[in-house]
Amino acid sequence: MDLLVLDKDFRPMGVVDTFESVTWDRSYYDVGSFSIATDMKYYALLRDGRYIFRNDADELGILQGLSYKQDAKSETVEAEGKFLEAILDGRVIEKTKDLKGTPEEISRQLVTEYCITPSDSGRKIPKLRLGTAHGLGTEIAFQSTGDTVLEKIQEICQSQELSFSMIYNFLADEIVFDVWKGKDRTQGQKENTWATFSRGMENLITAEYDRDKSKYKNFAYVAGEGEDTERTVVTVDLTDGKERNELYVDARDLKRTVDDVQMSESDYQAVLKQRGIEKLDSYNMVESYNAKIDPNSALKYKSDYDLGDICTVVYDSLGVMVEKRIETIKETHTAKGISLTVTFGKDYVSLGQAIKREVKQ
Repeated sequence: MDLLVLDKDFRPMGVVDTFESVTWDRSYYDVGSFSIATDMKYYALLRDGRYIFRNDADELGILQGLSYKQDAKSETVEAEGKFLEAILDGRVIEKTKDLKGTPEEISRQLVTEYCITPSDSGRKIPKLRLGTAHGLGTEIAFQSTGDTVLEKIQEICQSQELSFSMIYNFLADEIVFDVWKGKDRTQGQKENTWATFSRGMENLITAEYDRDKSKYKNFAYVAGEGEDTERTVVTVDLTDGKERNELYVDARDLKRTVDDVQMSESDYQAVLKQRGIEKLDSYNMVESYNAKIDPNSALKYKSDYDLGDICTVVYDSLGVMVEKRIETIKETHTAKGISLTVTFGKDYVSLGQAIKREVKQ
């Protein structure tokens, strides 16, 4: 694996072709990150460079940190940063914004308005364009003031288990923004090949299971504008048959009238409900399955399974078989080869069904 260092204008500066280790942390819902530990001879290149490009990965790294270490035997340079999606954190929704549509439609609109063709040309992100729309998600309504474009896109995409990417096409010299969804590789579908992980299948090296429901909430009262008994209050019910745990959401910052245009009662309630869904997502029961996967097993990485895919995970000793989405993949590259550490996230069936039902109400 070679690491091509690019300058701020995406022009090649040089190649890091030897290293002690490279970690490539990919995330379905968050912005991923990377780190490189290499020889001192690459210090100037990494100091002056802006981006890290891999021809075998979709992600482009932004060089953000550089450190130097010396011991009795060697000198080491460590570079780190986040992936290209992080640049959306530098664009703020400075005025109150009301939007309605699917998460994909809204995300594309935000990127267009604040990053591709903004009214202030200084906000434009060079080389950025929209990819092909895929028709993902169901309609929502939301209001935002002061959030970054990154924060808002993350919130609305995660509320419907979608992800987004900004992929740099080296040959075309362009950045493509896309909203996407991982594949279903569970045994109950026929569209994609199955991906099952277990010790019995000999594709798990180590496995961990964590569960914490101490902060779990599944029912929200969302209070909007108004005073005392005149406040508009809506409910968001994601109980899905589980014991009810309530949360109060103060959403008085969401305005019914923006730029002298007043929302209808139904539209305002939809905005409040979306805020409730986003807040409840922060109070999920934390249940994760972490595993080190054998990269040499019959299931091939990025071919038979990848980030965002829903897979079947079997923990034989616990008697547990679940269908979980791959939320993070940590690649660690060393002289010995590659190791893969995967986090399978929350139960996508129960949460996804509950949100879809609430949105339709």
